[in-house]
Order: sequence, then C-alpha cells, then structure tokens
Amino acid sequence: VDLGDEELSGVALRWSWNLGRKTEMGVGAQLGKRRQSGLEDEVRRTSLDFQYEFSDTLSVSLEASRFDEDGVQSSEFDYTESQYRMFLSVRF
Repeated sequence: VDLGDEELSGVALRWSWNLGRKTEMGVGAQLGKRRQSGLEDEVRRTSLDFQYEFSDTLSVSLEASRFDEDGVQSSEFDYTESQYRMFLSVRF
C-alpha cells in the first residue's frame, strides 16, 4: 500500500563467499530510517544464507533473518520479526 507521507532512507550491504564449487554462503545487513506522519523509526535487518547446488538444475537455499523496528520518539510500536526459510529450486 502506497503511503504518500512515508519516506524511507538507508543503506544495505551483502557479502558472499564461495565455499566450494557448489556451495555459497552470504551475510547481509540493512540499516535505515523511516518517517511517516511526523514519527521516525530506525529499521534494521540482518541475514545469513546458504546455498548448495545438487546439480545444474536442482539447488537448495536456507536463510535466517531478523528485522527490528525501533521508534525514535516512542517505543510503543517497536517490532521484532525472525524468519527462517528454505527454498528448493528446480530449473527446466
């Protein structure tokens, strides 16, 4: 939903390493500020992911991430979310 008075700014970084011919690991971080209706929040997201290719057509990815939102003026609506995801990819 488009919020006309919302503004989001920040920075995002991601590093990844090849741990072998078929294996990749990555870490990511995002830091930002969100302003809406005179309120300001700090938002942060960190993630760790791992991908393994079984073959040219089949791979699996695992990801763990955490999202935090902290109010600058008030902690009334502070929010934390953790996600753990697994993806199985098949290419035709």
